Amino acid sequence: MIFLFAALAPGVAWGATVPHLFRIEFPVPTLSASIEPHEIRHAAHELLARLIGDPDFKDQGDIGGLLARANLWVAEYGYVEAPPPVLEKTHGRDHYLLWVRFDPRVVESAILDAHLPYWGALRPLTLAWLSVGSQTDAILSATTTDQLRLKLEARIQRLSLPILLPLMDLEERVHVPVAVLSPPDWTTLEAASRRYGAQAIWTGILLGSARGGWQGEFAVRIGDFTSSWQSRAVHRRRWTVLASALGHLDTVLAARYAVFAEHRPVPLRIRVRGVTNLKQVARVERFFAKVPGVSAIRIQSVAARSLTVALHSRISPSHLVRLIALGHFLMLPGAAQSASRSREHLDFVYRHATD
Repeated sequence: MIFLFAALAPGVAWGATVPHLFRIEFPVPTLSASIEPHEIRHAAHELLARLIGDPDFKDQGDIGGLLARANLWVAEYGYVEAPPPVLEKTHGRDHYLLWVRFDPRVVESAILDAHLPYWGALRPLTLAWLSVGSQTDAILSATTTDQLRLKLEARIQRLSLPILLPLMDLEERVHVPVAVLSPPDWTTLEAASRRYGAQAIWTGILLGSARGGWQGEFAVRIGDFTSSWQSRAVHRRRWTVLASALGHLDTVLAARYAVFAEHRPVPLRIRVRGVTNLKQVARVERFFAKVPGVSAIRIQSVAARSLTVALHSRISPSHLVRLIALGHFLMLPGAAQSASRSREHLDFVYRHATD
């Protein structure tokens, strides 16, 4: 699994669909003719850490029941040779990576049927402006060799959070000093974040030193929504503070974008105006196939510069609108936002700039 940091070209919108969300891999010492139950449970545990918005959940209650039936979720599995970093980390003990791919719709249905939150592949691209007390970089950059960045990247990959670090080139060093992080100067940060196509901004500043201990102040902003929190306890390691803050960020984002099954699937029609060719029609259809809680998707009609999609939804129209907004290429018509929503019908406009 690869998340783009410095490799992301500034100004290019990454999009909002997390790749390989349902593929889990972990090191094992030997090859096996079949996958063991404890390996399925381990992989399913890692998957749920990504999908329910609580990376430190306990294997109890409904979650325990889900894990006990996780063998029904497996679509395929296999082995690849472990790369050098894995061999180094396991001291040469584990020579292979076992990968398990779970069936997305089976997993989604199981979680929603258990009345648990389900956070699918539609997630906001988040730019992280973090001051971590380093003497070399005032704000943690995508190119720094700081070990804290490597630990952060590994944790981000485990949780499947689309988080970028800024390049911190000369322009950003001048216009985004540490002073704008506490309290967050959202006007400055939003202006600096546009080049990355970010939909959310995460800020944090670690205070203290190795001798006296560390604590932190953090905030996240998505549109008009803002949440802030502090790590008041003094910790000996910077990573303890940052890891805790990342887990809290995961929970905050999931609380906004995870869905619950509110009812049995109900029919819904979605009209998309501004669609001019079959490529765009196919793109709209593929997008809705990734929206959680949605099923029975079909193109009902294609007219001049518009199409109508029929589907069944287990989530509320208001939450469906919020998820659709993450897709970048559909937007509510500005002057008719309140009028475009009903229990059976939604209207959107296609963004041609995303082609």
